[in-house]
Amino acid sequence: MADGVVLRTVGPDDRALPSALAVPHLAFADPGTGVGAAGVEEPAEAVRGGAGGGAVERMAARIRAGLTRIAAAVDGDGGALCVGQHQPVRKVS
Repeated sequence: MADGVVLRTVGPDDRALPSALAVPHLAFADPGTGVGAAGVEEPAEAVRGGAGGGAVERMAARIRAGLTRIAAAVDGDGGALCVGQHQPVRKVS
């Protein structure tokens, strides 16, 4: 891992949760398999722009209910750099 980057589970009250939701949308925004248009500034902009949409609150509720689990590589500033999530159902996902 790069200096200051940690891989961890993101909880419902985690300050990394907004960026953990924004990063995958940016990563898959452009079609195809080439490098997309998003750069290092876009995650912070997406978090600021999406703060009022309720997505963070909905995901926090899903995490609390055990319906979604999120893991992320988080930088020293608390922003997610890459994210994975799953929706556990009994012993499968």
